[in-house]
Amino acid sequence: MNPNRKPQVVRRGSVAVKIYTVNNRSGGVDYRQFVLAYRNPEGKRVTRKFSDGEEARTEAELAATKLASGEADVLTLSSLERGQYLRAKPILEELGVPLLAAIEDYAAARKLLPKDVSLLTAMEAFRIRHSVGDRTLTVAEAVGRYVEDRRKAGCTEVHLRQLPHQLNPLGAMFRMPLADLSPARLKEFLEIQRTRGGLVRSRRTQRNTFKAARAFLRFAVKQKWVSHEWKEDLEAMELPGQDLGTIAVFTPAELARLLETAAEHVPDLLPYLLLGAFAGLRTAELHRLDWAHLDFGEGYVEVTARNAKVKGRRRLVPMGDTLRDWLKPLAKEHGQVLSGPSRLGWLRHRLVARSGVAWKPNGLRHSFISYRCAVTKNVAQVAYEAGNSPSIIHTHYLNFRKETEAVAWFNLRPSSRCENVAA
Repeated sequence: MNPNRKPQVVRRGSVAVKIYTVNNRSGGVDYRQFVLAYRNPEGKRVTRKFSDGEEARTEAELAATKLASGEADVLTLSSLERGQYLRAKPILEELGVPLLAAIEDYAAARKLLPKDVSLLTAMEAFRIRHSVGDRTLTVAEAVGRYVEDRRKAGCTEVHLRQLPHQLNPLGAMFRMPLADLSPARLKEFLEIQRTRGGLVRSRRTQRNTFKAARAFLRFAVKQKWVSHEWKEDLEAMELPGQDLGTIAVFTPAELARLLETAAEHVPDLLPYLLLGAFAGLRTAELHRLDWAHLDFGEGYVEVTARNAKVKGRRRLVPMGDTLRDWLKPLAKEHGQVLSGPSRLGWLRHRLVARSGVAWKPNGLRHSFISYRCAVTKNVAQVAYEAGNSPSIIHTHYLNFRKETEAVAWFNLRPSSRCENVAA
């Protein structure tokens, strides 16, 4: 080294790292070298040589910073490891995230993903699912656009006259961007709409208001005005006519009475009751279900991506021994499991009249989920079987039941009279 050339000094507190500039000659060619020099915590002198001055300066700053903060072990990293660190540092600085925090977050997220799914893929799916277009669009403006869309679609004049009366109060009540509207606020709106002028409105009027709001928000999902998550929330909401906060379930004794009565007087309704009570299928899914989707050998009910209420979400629901024993005498090779939707209401009315058991809207699905959770102690598993998310299960479907009740529910085997119903 040339002792007459003054070195550059990089300081961090009491720590000083020097950079010497050296002129060398090799094979008749002159070249410049930059030598980094400092003492490690044990007092040993460390030198490193670089051909690039900027690289030497960057390494000197890193060394000084680590020595000053007591992180001298970082200086023992290989050249490749140091290079990776130096490249990662500015990337994270843009986000304001420390390197260790970024690594911890990545490791935690990676453990939750299947091996063949990258974190970037998962986040892209999340972004698409939760993406919202125009966040400045207010509830009132969105209602106006929806009504205009219905007009262009050729809806009847009666429907077009009703829509503003049903939906304009929503925009008046919530003067906010539509993207900020939540299911809880929608429930609050529907509850307020139950009364007008101090009088309780008719059940039919309440239901029509609810259906209009639901259709409006489904349209908003398609337009990407609100999050895709609204689909599940809307599907789980009950039509007015019962307390939106009440999760009604049948008791095992009530289900036994319904099944016995159906077997004797309304046999066409048995598959509806059985697949709702012991597999948790939605009514809409049941109407699309074919006997070919029931695998008695493997023991599962397939809800295809086309038939699922939430399109594209195929699932296999375990067919327990009880469901298998009930359905096997009724099974066919193929064909619709249920008769037309128009007959369902009449058949159910006949069943209620004969059995004396009051009907509970969505009660079969509520009951399956509640009793299944009591048996499995695994909400995530039941959410998959039911085609919902765990949060929706907790919010809209779960009525905590005793395990003894659940065991009784799933052990309601058919009597000899019921077994011969298909004969």
